[in-house]
Amino acid sequence: MEILVHDTQSIGKNVYGVEGIIIYKTCKRGKPIGEIMGEIAEQVQKTYEIEKLIKKNHMEDFQCMKPYLRISLINTGRNRQRLLHMPHREIEDLSMVCRVDIPSPEGNGRMEVTDSVLKAWGISRETLFDTALKNMQESRDYVMQTASSKYRELFANGPVPENLLNASGDTPLAQGELFYLLTTKENIQGASAVLCPWVMEKVSEFLPEGYYILPSSVHECLILSKNGA
Repeated sequence: MEILVHDTQSIGKNVYGVEGIIIYKTCKRGKPIGEIMGEIAEQVQKTYEIEKLIKKNHMEDFQCMKPYLRISLINTGRNRQRLLHMPHREIEDLSMVCRVDIPSPEGNGRMEVTDSVLKAWGISRETLFDTALKNMQESRDYVMQTASSKYRELFANGPVPENLLNASGDTPLAQGELFYLLTTKENIQGASAVLCPWVMEKVSEFLPEGYYILPSSVHECLILSKNGA
């Protein structure tokens, strides 16, 4: 679950795909829906603590926020109205936008960088994207997992899948695997991994025969090996 902040005045709680699956699995195991909704309500209540955290961290101060800048990759066509008020860079039919991630035990506080935020910070778009891309390059939060192992984790109580980005160059390919999932450890905002040079270098080492990239959501991309296509 993540906290998404569109600006410094509004804050909201969003339940995304992977967490929705976890809730579904919990219901299926027999946990009363009332109890589950109570837990969600408790998390929403903690939103206010995140709001205090954001104020404490001086969101209007670029130097304070600089270490927390990250990139999100979104569909351009579906977000045209949203992009009217946001600094962005278009890549094919996708757009890069920036966000601020504030770490917290209660969930990540996330603020989208809008034109008004950029103006308050007093920096250029080039500085914004250069900083966010540098932070992304230094991040080690990305993971690459086989689609089948991720499925077993989510639907069959399987173990946490191996992160193939940490695998050695001589790690053998799993037999019969066609798809790989590229995301983050939190399964949130992982599509941006394809913009990270070290991540794609590792993908190329693992799949030297080549691959196709299939952006499936803002949270992950599917990697299809050319051997299996």
